[in-house]
Amino acid sequence: METQVKKKLQVGRAMFHTSFGVFAIIFGMVLPFHDEEKITIAFIFGGGISVLDILVRLPLYHFFVRSWKDTGQPFFQVIWVRNIFLFLEKWLLIYPNIIRESERGKPSSSIHFAVGVLVPLLIGIPLWAVVPSVVIFSFGDPAARLMGMRLGTKKMWSSGTKTWEGFIGYCFAGGIGGSLTIILNQWFPLYPANQSTLTSALVVGFVTCVSAYFESMCEKDGSLMSEFIDDNLLAPFVGSVAFYAIATAGVT
Repeated sequence: METQVKKKLQVGRAMFHTSFGVFAIIFGMVLPFHDEEKITIAFIFGGGISVLDILVRLPLYHFFVRSWKDTGQPFFQVIWVRNIFLFLEKWLLIYPNIIRESERGKPSSSIHFAVGVLVPLLIGIPLWAVVPSVVIFSFGDPAARLMGMRLGTKKMWSSGTKTWEGFIGYCFAGGIGGSLTIILNQWFPLYPANQSTLTSALVVGFVTCVSAYFESMCEKDGSLMSEFIDDNLLAPFVGSVAFYAIATAGVT
């Protein structure tokens, strides 16, 4: 029974993760805003999520859960407030897989993801390089997790949990996501007009593999990245920078 629940949670989290890729396609390609407007909205949205997580959710968690956990009976006045917080946390954040159980007392992966997306934009990486990188990661990462859980037998590293089956799943699903941006580019232009479809396809393929590799390194036990960097930050950041660097280098 417990295994079934865990599988449902993993599938739910995979769907939530993939929705960011769908949102990136809609927001970055379909909506009729200028790039500057899209970037501004992205900063407002990403910054807002980060502020709510750090300045609202975490202080409330530490007050209502950590502070009262090992003390005596809390004041009667705050019991109902604490229960409301726990109820909302469970049904609005944990059950929909927006945060993991292990993330309750620390910044969620949403903040890492926001940083991984916003920093490239901040340093001047154009939207046409960031959007496909986000889509590739959002499609590839949950596929890697599900493939690794169900079919994974051959580990990529001697330590850690990443498997070659998961890596292949990442590349396959991420490649599909990246290909969608190329197909939709015919109706909703994103890429530079002088960039050929072949160039876009080659860059998408290469960046998908690069993104998958760096994503796996974040869970390689003993590596520097596994200790300090979350894959939700590293993969979209590296993908965006690599996409821009390779595309502008004239890969054909």
